[in-house]
Amino acid sequence: MADVQIVHLGDSVRDTVTGLKGIVTGVAEYLYGCRRLVVQPPVDREGKYSDAIWVDEPQCVVLQPLKVKASAKQRKLQPAGPRDEQRIRNAR
Repeated sequence: MADVQIVHLGDSVRDTVTGLKGIVTGVAEYLYGCRRLVVQPPVDREGKYSDAIWVDEPQCVVLQPLKVKASAKQRKLQPAGPRDEQRIRNAR
């Protein structure tokens, strides 16, 4: 069995199936072990944004670990979504 490479948020990756290169901006971990990554490609030469795509983790190769890293200040900020993290933690 080949070594499994764990991909982290902020890693720069290349999808071996499509050739897409980008930054991992999201990870979904499923009940039976499948991990899928959201890969956001950079803006093109004309400054236009492309849609991020979901890819299976095993088909990604890490080009640069933690190319994008949240600063300590950013990690302390409130989440940008509608979730109340404290309420969710207390419910567990």
